[in-house]
Amino acid sequence: MSIGMTNLWMLLGSILVIFIGLNILLPIVLSHALLGFEDVIGTASGLFSFGYYILISLLTFLMSLMHNGSIFVLPVYILIVVGGMVLSLIVVCKN
Repeated sequence: MSIGMTNLWMLLGSILVIFIGLNILLPIVLSHALLGFEDVIGTASGLFSFGYYILISLLTFLMSLMHNGSIFVLPVYILIVVGGMVLSLIVVCKN
């Protein structure tokens, strides 16, 4: 087996672990967050998942627009995303 295939299997295994963790964690977190609102758990989890995947798709699309082959694109992208998160936290905490 070549080194490239070993790295590929390690990458796929890592992605699998992350997705399994998300699929186990999200329903548990939502069920605890919606205690007292049992009548809307299905709708809330559906809307949360929809928003989550729209956000991930948007961030992936923005990264594809920024990509130009340079090694500086990813750090700049991460700084932009973290800056947006900090700004949204500031806005939420002021209210």
